[in-house]
Amino acid sequence: MVIGLANDGVSGVPGVLRLTLKDDKGVTLASGCLDPGFPKPTGIHQAMLTWSGDRDWIGLRLIAQLEVKGVSHPVRWACQQALNPDGSLTLRRNLRSF
Repeated sequence: MVIGLANDGVSGVPGVLRLTLKDDKGVTLASGCLDPGFPKPTGIHQAMLTWSGDRDWIGLRLIAQLEVKGVSHPVRWACQQALNPDGSLTLRRNLRSF
């Protein structure tokens, strides 16, 4: 899965951004970090997460955490879609299939 991240702030991320994909039962399928300071406030930064098996991406939960000096802080997505109570984003199709 390739994820495009945009930073609409005025500076880079103060630490390391960790992205985690979990299923509906809370099992971690994939996790990884962006380079320190990314995404920068210009353009779109792409990140790729892979997992084993034939699991479809629809319904997975995407979680973001900011890691600064060994401490993790939750990041709430800034998007039109409603977030889950834990701040995660449930992935779903936004285009109709033809």
